[in-house]
Amino acid sequence: MYKALTVYLLFCASLALAQPAADTLFVRDAVKNTIGFYTTSIQGQTSLYNGSQYREPNRSNNDQHPFFENDDWVTGTVTYDGQYYEDVPLLYDITSDKVVTENYYNADQIVLVWEKLDAFTIGDEAFLKLSHKTLPKAGFYHVLYDGETKVVARRQKVIREKISGQSIDIEFDPRYRYFIFKNGAYFPVKSKASMLKVLEDEKPALRQFISKNKLHFKFMREEALRRVAAHYDTLKKQP
Repeated sequence: MYKALTVYLLFCASLALAQPAADTLFVRDAVKNTIGFYTTSIQGQTSLYNGSQYREPNRSNNDQHPFFENDDWVTGTVTYDGQYYEDVPLLYDITSDKVVTENYYNADQIVLVWEKLDAFTIGDEAFLKLSHKTLPKAGFYHVLYDGETKVVARRQKVIREKISGQSIDIEFDPRYRYFIFKNGAYFPVKSKASMLKVLEDEKPALRQFISKNKLHFKFMREEALRRVAAHYDTLKKQP
């Protein structure tokens, strides 16, 4: 949990140097509030329960669900309405970009108000609300790598219904998109070629690094994106 918080703090601080004015104000406020956070018990914190009741999409089997990674409560943190909360039970519905918590008093599932939620973690995974003209839409993005160069992922699932005999099977089809933040803009990436195009000023050295470490973007895309971005930052720091 503390690892994820550290990632979020570093991400916000460095992003503030490159974001446009409106985004910079958001990041500055988020950093200010988070650095000055206080630890509080979830019990009695009714400000988290002012959202609407959550209604989960229909399912046809227990193997398919609309959530990020897990369909059971995972303890996390939230930066919500200017305050920081720890030990919050969370689910992240990536079909609708809704973050859900459990009401301590009656076990209702409550959707955290989107406009009030700036960032959250689920386990050690950090998510930050981003809005930028070079991103496809405003929403929560998974922070995969946070250095001078950033790598973020947009996690989504598309609901699909298939007729099987006399029943309808409901599937949740994952759709993940990846972006590199460099020189004040986000660039979509999904392959070695697209990543090297964004980081072309160090292309020969990165090609060598990818080959030496046997990084296969098709089978280990997220690890490859993280490691190549980190190596790029190392190269840029060399005299």
